[in-house]
Amino acid sequence: MRWLAIGGVLALGLGIGLWWMLRSDDAPAPAAPRPEPKPRETVTPAASSDRPVLPRDHDGSASPTTREYAVGDTVIRDHRTGDQITRTEPPIRHPDRTRQLPPSLTKAISQKVRAVMDDCATAIPRDARDDKARLDGEIVVAIKDHTLSVSRTAVALSNVTGPALDAAKQCIEQRSTGLQTTAAGEQDIDNYKISLSFRLP
Repeated sequence: MRWLAIGGVLALGLGIGLWWMLRSDDAPAPAAPRPEPKPRETVTPAASSDRPVLPRDHDGSASPTTREYAVGDTVIRDHRTGDQITRTEPPIRHPDRTRQLPPSLTKAISQKVRAVMDDCATAIPRDARDDKARLDGEIVVAIKDHTLSVSRTAVALSNVTGPALDAAKQCIEQRSTGLQTTAAGEQDIDNYKISLSFRLP
């Protein structure tokens, strides 16, 4: 009897141990830790080209701000933005003076003006001028029918003082205007300027 009791106790202990082992195997496994989200990478766009880009609409077409207008017979396409002044009058065209009178002709008329200057300068007192007294200015000439004429004279006298200054200037300008010289073989011309620079005698 004693051995049966001991065997019963052992069998009961084995049964309890087996039950405990089976229960442990059926328990759910612990959940794996949730991985932390990776930080979002910031993508820096590549540097844009320095080339200017015209503004475009959503459909990819060029901006409709281009203005077209006519100046004379020329059509102007204006791509500028903002408020711009639209000029429709043709530009003023100044005559291109490519013609040059022969040096011999300009010298001939300049020497006649110099002769007038020498004559008018005799009225200037010595104490009203110094050794560096000069005449600077210009004459406007025209050629008509192969004759060159002085139509206007404008001069300035330097290193001359006193009332004699204005008298000499007026004498030179009045007597030079109207001087003439032959311009053989030269076509007509108007308003041709010749510079003057003489030393007073």
